[in-house]
Amino acid sequence: MDQLQNTPNELLSEEKSLKNIALVGNPNTGKTTVFNLLTGLHQKVGNYAGVTVEKKTGFLLGYQKKINIYDLPGLYSLIPKSIDDKIASEILCGREDSIDIKLIVVVLDSGNLSRNLYLLSQILDLKIPVIAALNMMDVAESNGLNINIKGLEDVFGIPFIPIVANKKKGIDNLKERIFRTLEKGSIESPNPLQIPEEIKSAIKPINIMIRNGSEKADSFYDAQALRYLSSDAAFKSWQSSKPKNSDQTKEQELLQAAR
Repeated sequence: MDQLQNTPNELLSEEKSLKNIALVGNPNTGKTTVFNLLTGLHQKVGNYAGVTVEKKTGFLLGYQKKINIYDLPGLYSLIPKSIDDKIASEILCGREDSIDIKLIVVVLDSGNLSRNLYLLSQILDLKIPVIAALNMMDVAESNGLNINIKGLEDVFGIPFIPIVANKKKGIDNLKERIFRTLEKGSIESPNPLQIPEEIKSAIKPINIMIRNGSEKADSFYDAQALRYLSSDAAFKSWQSSKPKNSDQTKEQELLQAAR
């Protein structure tokens, strides 16, 4: 494994020239095992700028050009409770300008789906193509769990790929789905969060405030607005990523008014 030696400018140029994938999941889902199988020895390790959080990236070969995979820190929610959470959520939410994520692979523990699906539901709000990797399927089956994969795909509107990472099972199917999605775009349409009109009207000022001229879909910012309304930590994380000359007092007043 190579140690990351690139300068910031070299890294920025390199990252923009590749298709970037984020590998995401709760802690202890086998995410890093999946990362190692996808990338082999084509990995780099360093730190994110200004912090001691480990930055792991790797190349997935076999596509028309290299695919850059980010093994993001494990997290339970896009509402940050630690510096690791903050880095992962900022990359996923597009607040890290140098990293343009084209696809998110969410690694799920098949034996603890109810806990894992919370993060997946938040990621679907980001309007980025998503593939769910159902890891530890052997453990789920040995515990008598019968997972209806077709049912999950119908409910969430994305592909669910069964894998057993520690036995290298299903990884080729996962790779093939990654290649196909990047080549042809997302075939499926994730089922969006349905927000009642009265709530959408109440959060519209927050939507406009955090949008700041961006062209992303309303549904993305509606989901972000609800996240900020429910968590001061998430809202403060967003504020800390903005220029210091922004009117944070006014922003706080808008948030309180919506509450």
